[in-house]
Amino acid sequence: MLFVRSKLGLKRWLPLNVVTGGSQANVLVKGLESDLTKETSMNTLVRDIAKTIYKDKVQIEALVREKFAPLKFAKEFEYGMCILNKEKPRESLMGLSGVQLLPAEGDIVATPVESLAAGAAGVLDTIGTGFANFTKSIQASGSALNPPPASP
Repeated sequence: MLFVRSKLGLKRWLPLNVVTGGSQANVLVKGLESDLTKETSMNTLVRDIAKTIYKDKVQIEALVREKFAPLKFAKEFEYGMCILNKEKPRESLMGLSGVQLLPAEGDIVATPVESLAAGAAGVLDTIGTGFANFTKSIQASGSALNPPPASP
């Protein structure tokens, strides 16, 4: 379940959307049942849901302003999520308990794999630039080593 509220004003969570996850999300939710994988699963769910929301932030905020009169003039929003408690579904749907605050857009931490991929892309760019410069210097020195033949 996704929720929204004003960052500065109304602190009550308002239900934004019910989300049914795919197979990956369901595996992560199952991971919440184990003490060994609980923290990792929750962090992954929170990060991925936040990234999805911020990807479509403009459209979501327009919808929120249209759907909820108390949020019509809010300057900033906070988003939250919770996993449906099957024993107390009403509390989950109303955002009365268990709502996990999603990180702000600038606070989403990249996973080690994402960091590695970004680093690798930077290394490849550096190698590509270095190789291009090396090739240019070889071409320049080659023309200096082999001057054009003198004209008769």
